[in-house]
Amino acid sequence: MILKKRNFFYEGDNMYKIAIVDDEKSAIETLETHLKKFQEENPSLELNVRTFLSPDEFFEHENENFDLLFLDVEMPEMSGFVVAERLREKYSEIAIIFITNMAQYAIKGYSVEALDYVLKPVGYYAFSMKMKKAITYMERHSSKEIPIKLGESEFINVSVRDILYVEVLLHYIVYHTKEREFKVRGSMNEAEKTLKPYAFARIGKSFLVNMRSVKGVNGMDITLKNGEVLKLSRSKKEEFLTQFFAFMGNLNG
Repeated sequence: MILKKRNFFYEGDNMYKIAIVDDEKSAIETLETHLKKFQEENPSLELNVRTFLSPDEFFEHENENFDLLFLDVEMPEMSGFVVAERLREKYSEIAIIFITNMAQYAIKGYSVEALDYVLKPVGYYAFSMKMKKAITYMERHSSKEIPIKLGESEFINVSVRDILYVEVLLHYIVYHTKEREFKVRGSMNEAEKTLKPYAFARIGKSFLVNMRSVKGVNGMDITLKNGEVLKLSRSKKEEFLTQFFAFMGNLNG
C-alpha cells in the first residue's frame, strides 16, 4: 500500500517506508486505516506501507530499509522483543513502536531502544500523536552526507549518522565513523559549523560528539554505543548536558 499526496507538514524528502508486523489481521487493518487518515491530514508525506502476519515473513524482507516498524509484542512464534533485538543487531536507526495489550511492556521496550508503544485497541488520536513523534525521529535520523576532502582533488561523501565523533589532532581533524577513520587537514571550528545542525555537540576542546551515538553519561565519562568512552570537560559539561537532554526530549517527549 502506497499512500501519496503533497502539500504541508515536514519539508524535505518525506517518503517513509513503514512495516507492520502483527499476527492479527484486524490489528493490521486498523493501523492501515489510521495511516491512510494520517496521510490525508498530512498530504506532504509519502508513506510506503508493507504488512506482515509473522516475524519470519518480515525477516524475509528486512533488508528493504524500513524507516518505521509497528511491532506486535505478543506473537506465537516469536515475541516482538526478540524480533526487535535481532533487528537492532544490524539496523540501529529504524524507529520501533510496539503494539501491546499491556502498558507495562513499555518499560521493557527501552532495552531495544523502542521509540514508543501504542495500546490495543489502537485509537486514532493516540496513533496520530505517535506518528508525529516518529516523523520527528525519522527526520533527525535521515541519511545526510557531508563531503570530506582526502586529498588535493579527492573527496568522499560520508553519512552524518555514521560519524561517531570528531577529534582534533594538531592541524588535523579525525572523523571516527562506524567503519573507519578519516584524517584530514582542518579545524574543529569548521567541523563544528558543518555538523552542529545534525545533533553534534562539543564535549571539550578536542572532541565533537554525535549525540545519537551516545549511550550514556556517568560523571565526566560519555559512553558511546560502540563501547568507547570519551571524557567530558568541566567547562563544557553544563552546556553539553543541556543540549543532550533537549535532544533526547525531542525524541522521547
